[in-house]
Amino acid sequence: MCLLFESIKIRDGRHFLLNLHEKRLNKTRRALFGTTKRLYLKEELTIPKIYRKGLVKCRILYDKYLRKTEFVHYEMKIIKHLKIMTSDDIEYRYKLTDRSAFEKLKPEDTEHTEIIIVKKGFVTDTSYANLAFFNGNEWHTPAQPLLKGVQREHLLKLGMIREREIREKDLKNYKTVRLINAMLDFEEYQLELDMKIIENS
Repeated sequence: MCLLFESIKIRDGRHFLLNLHEKRLNKTRRALFGTTKRLYLKEELTIPKIYRKGLVKCRILYDKYLRKTEFVHYEMKIIKHLKIMTSDDIEYRYKLTDRSAFEKLKPEDTEHTEIIIVKKGFVTDTSYANLAFFNGNEWHTPAQPLLKGVQREHLLKLGMIREREIREKDLKNYKTVRLINAMLDFEEYQLELDMKIIENS
């Protein structure tokens, strides 16, 4: 099996949602490798001095054991188009480094185009983020994501977004969409897009 990973947001030397990353990491290790010995990310994570200023992504690679920790200064991807792609058999329950399932769906223009994956009629995720749709009153996130992200879990607990079964045909009821993941803060570091930029496959 290929490695799994967690992408942790660090700003000015401070990490975010570490408890949720740790919870998912240990839950995955238990499910896939049968280990009940916990890894404590706060003890494992040492931020190099060069990465203690600005916005940084920490990538933790692991299987049964923690294998590698990488740091990189983060720049948000510029999205100009969202394209709906259908895949009824796609699976991404665990955060694997093997992302070939997404690469097969990517359009040729991947620099500024991101995909919205529809599975069996239901809206799920993009290739790297969960989704939240605004209907003018409240934010809804698909109840059937491919991967339950930590930022999504955090926002659900705060009541800032609500789960809904969202079919492709329901997208017309929304005004804007936000991409959400551990690096894309819902309020501070928004990636909010007009629904008009969504194209069908």
